[in-house]
Amino acid sequence: MNVMVRGVAPAIVAGVVFSVLATPAVAQEWRGLVTDVREKVDRGEYDEVLDVVERLLATAGFVSPEVARTSIETFALFGQYDRAEQTAIQFSANNPTSSEYANTLGEIYMMRGKLNEAGQAFRKAIRGGATDSLRAELNVARLHDATGQRDSALSRLDRFIDYYNTNRGRLTTDELTVIATAARHLGVRDPGLFADAVRVYDEAISANGRNLTARVGIGELLLEKYNNTEAREAFQQALSLNPNHPGALLGLARSMRFDGASEAMETARRVLSVNGRHVDARVFVARLLVELESYDEAREEVAQALAVNPTALNALGTRAAIEYLTGDETAFRATEREVLRRNPLYAELYNTLAELSARNRLYGEAVQFARAAVELDPTSTRAHSLLGMNQLRTGAIAEGQRSLAFSFEGDPYDVWVKNTLDLTDTFSQYRVVETERFHLMVHDDEAGVLTPYLTEVVEEAYEALAARYGYNAPTPIRVEVYPRHADFSVRTVGLAGVGALGVSFGRVIAMDSPSARRRGEFNWGSTLWHEIAHSFHLGLTGHKVPRWF
Repeated sequence: MNVMVRGVAPAIVAGVVFSVLATPAVAQEWRGLVTDVREKVDRGEYDEVLDVVERLLATAGFVSPEVARTSIETFALFGQYDRAEQTAIQFSANNPTSSEYANTLGEIYMMRGKLNEAGQAFRKAIRGGATDSLRAELNVARLHDATGQRDSALSRLDRFIDYYNTNRGRLTTDELTVIATAARHLGVRDPGLFADAVRVYDEAISANGRNLTARVGIGELLLEKYNNTEAREAFQQALSLNPNHPGALLGLARSMRFDGASEAMETARRVLSVNGRHVDARVFVARLLVELESYDEAREEVAQALAVNPTALNALGTRAAIEYLTGDETAFRATEREVLRRNPLYAELYNTLAELSARNRLYGEAVQFARAAVELDPTSTRAHSLLGMNQLRTGAIAEGQRSLAFSFEGDPYDVWVKNTLDLTDTFSQYRVVETERFHLMVHDDEAGVLTPYLTEVVEEAYEALAARYGYNAPTPIRVEVYPRHADFSVRTVGLAGVGALGVSFGRVIAMDSPSARRRGEFNWGSTLWHEIAHSFHLGLTGHKVPRWF
């Protein structure tokens, strides 16, 4: 739904100080309005909530921290960041000794890329012992991490573990959510903390079943580890409580993208119908458009994200990918320099480039970008996993196994990496037969029967396609033939369940063997010929063949 404020005069006027007599009747009225706003937001009943906030400010003035947070957070929910910032500043002017509004103001500053101002606000909340000072501590750590001060960020996050152990059993649902989020970030150094993060999120939900931030946090963490089944369940549980929650909707959209569902775009657009200035949603939509090779539309989405927050690294990284994929080398290098100036340790720049390159079939380039990410941040397990996956796609099997093993050592919860390593461990059960132009990897149980037929088909297909296109595809082409469809599926997307029969990465082809399907269910020779044709298409175009082709 589109949420707009119609005919409402600004509540902040220069030179005017709002005040209210704190009579019992007035206090009772504004407390009732605070409750009304929070309940409407909690349930996703957004149509009238901004009108209630206007009544709240008119009733209570700028005197109560409870009113301040409720008003500021509601304006921010709908992308009214100017109004949120102005409201926070007005509360500050009326309550100069209070630190209760400061963390909320800092979060608005961060959303808008005003990082210095955000840091000052967070520190004020901490110094003043605000009731949300623990959240402010987390925000300082996030701010340090975003600007390349990783050691400082991790040192601050370490304190949350001690705080949890010292105060266990006395923590509120909000404090538990903050601690779980800190543990999630610390997992990059100690992967055991990923499991702890899930456990503490669960504690937060047990303390308050309507804690949607915790439910979304669990879903995001599970999705990062490619456990999409449980991740989607977490997002859907949140949406059953609030069908319009932006975080849960965006999480569900990401889950849909993981499954290749076309509804991902529509679901992400629902976030933007609530908040058209939601930076992460804009970036996500842009990346979907990049995968569809709709580069002009993707560029516009990124521009809208950067108009809200010009320092957003995920938006800048996506812009760099668009520039690279469209051949704008000068702009790409300028954006690359800008990102690394803002955060010299931001390996996600190259991870994004590797991922979007691979999704656009540029597997060799994906290897190069993932290697750049590893060089920038050798501790990035995501960089090592992207490197390993794309090394396997380009036929560098031993190198890919080593990269994935390093990734798995740092993060044993990544399901894709675990499944792929388990699969490559079975390669010793396969026989590799070399022909003039192909390396055929066939399971020992089937090699004796299949190899003569495979040898004949691949060479015949190559010669026919070379004559058709007047082009010789790079050789040798590695053809992996899997007797179990689940193994082919893991080789393709890291998980069982893919519906395809074969896939070509260019110099590497993977496909089902006849025994992977019921008799008569598919023509394996036609499938093999089809995938070899794709190897020609990729080679002939430098892997830039349009997706529709």
